[in-house]
Amino acid sequence: MDKPFTLSYLLLVGLLPTLAAGSDPVGQPFKIPSVRAGVDFSADGSYIGMVVECGSRSSNDRHVEIRILDAHTMKPIKGKTPLPWNRQFPAFSDLEVTWSPQSAEIVVAYYRKEAAMRSCEIWDVRSGAQLDSFNVMPWRPARPACRWDLNGEYILTVAAEDAPSGSSRPVLMRYDVAAKSLKKLSLTIDGNVSAYDSDGEHASVFVSIASPSTGSEGGTMSKVYRFREGAPSGELVCELPQVEVLAASPDGSHIACIVLAPGVGMHRSHSLYVIDAARNSSALVSDLDMTRSAKWCPDGSRLAFIRNLDLWVYEVSTERLNRIPASAIHPWSVFWDRDDFSLWTLGGGTKLLKRVDGDWETKYELPEAR
Repeated sequence: MDKPFTLSYLLLVGLLPTLAAGSDPVGQPFKIPSVRAGVDFSADGSYIGMVVECGSRSSNDRHVEIRILDAHTMKPIKGKTPLPWNRQFPAFSDLEVTWSPQSAEIVVAYYRKEAAMRSCEIWDVRSGAQLDSFNVMPWRPARPACRWDLNGEYILTVAAEDAPSGSSRPVLMRYDVAAKSLKKLSLTIDGNVSAYDSDGEHASVFVSIASPSTGSEGGTMSKVYRFREGAPSGELVCELPQVEVLAASPDGSHIACIVLAPGVGMHRSHSLYVIDAARNSSALVSDLDMTRSAKWCPDGSRLAFIRNLDLWVYEVSTERLNRIPASAIHPWSVFWDRDDFSLWTLGGGTKLLKRVDGDWETKYELPEAR
């Protein structure tokens, strides 16, 4: 029987909403270089990775790079070319990096405009060898690009497939790392996949499928389904406003969903729901605020997120919310230390800060552009 999927350890999970070019999540000008995507530890806590935008301050000649830090020394790992963290990728390439559960391999996924394909390269971090690669036609609304399974044997992705009607439809694809083969899972997905995540305990995948609302407010509604291994169709878990981010807890018992409130304009609010996957019920945790970057603690007991300019922690067992002041450091995203479960944040797009004894300590700062 195939191994179940679990929440992988991502460097880029798509947990930040799409950023306007030239501005941070609240519209302020950003510096070059700056981190343009979520930051996270590898599974064993040895590394911290990020995607950094670089280039000229005075021109549009910009690119993105992978930056991997040694979590103990906080110094970048260099290595020799052709390692992917020594390469420059186009700014439009939707670059994402995903660690394997053993932290020995990474998948570097990026969009190739000239081929209209997403390339997924598998690299051995320690030896610097490229192990394999595969290409898919991306279903671009879906985030993240890839997920690893619990034992690092498979990689899951959402791809586009031509339908008999002539249009495209989303399909779940699974890459077998040992066999170096890619196959389509026998799941019928009827609709537009906006986000997905995997459940390691029950061999299932949670998928958010969006469709236009028929209500008076209009907008888009999302239905969150659970697709179990071997089942031809999904089981409806709940229905929410337009889901932009979906993140399952490590044990698959709860799902965090960041949704876009109905309405029009650029400054629409985001709300955060936490779904009890066993009971198929949802709880509104943060309503009509600038909510972003939801991240589960490694043991699944707490969920950290940013609301306006502060960090908040939701405790699943008590349903309590705890506020952590952070407006002075301008947090962009939040992630957890895998050793002591302390909070880290990306401040202003250029600093990595750790919460120590009730205060924020700067652990790494991007160098100024040359």
